[in-house]
Amino acid sequence: MPRKTPKRRWTRWLWRIPAILLGAPILLIAVLRWIDPPTSAFMMQRQFELWTAGSTAWVRYDWVDWERIAPAVPLAAVAAEDQHFPNHWGFDLGAIAEVVSERGEGGRVRGASTISQQVAKNLFLWSGRSWVRG
Repeated sequence: MPRKTPKRRWTRWLWRIPAILLGAPILLIAVLRWIDPPTSAFMMQRQFELWTAGSTAWVRYDWVDWERIAPAVPLAAVAAEDQHFPNHWGFDLGAIAEVVSERGEGGRVRGASTISQQVAKNLFLWSGRSWVRG
């Protein structure tokens, strides 16, 4: 059996990197479908800020099951955050295009994120604002 050349091994690993970078979040999302998230990127950032400020406090939260929340609360949260939620599949492309157009014309910076995008941001990304993070 012939040995693989170093170039071939390197190329093989190069193809695995995108698969891992795409597969890990998908796997995590699938797991979080049934398991309550133990933390988020925002919570970890706040904890780090506390530690660097010299505090010994811990960021804490109490998970509340849907059955214990008043029925009007989820509807109110959706209405307050994303009025077009029933009309898109996670990305409000019309609002995004409008923001990009306004920004290109020198308009003020404003968001166009949907609830789906906000959840992804809060779980996986940092709190700073930029074109990369959105």
